[in-house]
Amino acid sequence: MKRDDVITAVNDKPVRTSADLRNMVREAGPGKEVTLQLSRGKEKMSIKAKLQEGSTSFFLPPGEDRFSTDMESMLERNERIHELERRIEQLEKRLREMEKK
Repeated sequence: MKRDDVITAVNDKPVRTSADLRNMVREAGPGKEVTLQLSRGKEKMSIKAKLQEGSTSFFLPPGEDRFSTDMESMLERNERIHELERRIEQLEKRLREMEKK
């Protein structure tokens, strides 16, 4: 996977939100292989990935067994930040091109 790839499905089930993706990965579980459908620009592709046990301390507060509303808000903010970073990179590229002219 590369930066800006968009996961559109897991095992042929559509992914519409980040919560969909988290739930599908959680349901599959560590050690399982899943097929991810991706969009990379206009290109569509399918890859296989083996899920691994990860550190849940980043995703879950101690003692919690699911995402809290605060965590959902944080993830949504991170997605917005990522989109803004992408747009800034595009603007910087356009500015460099204009400076060359």
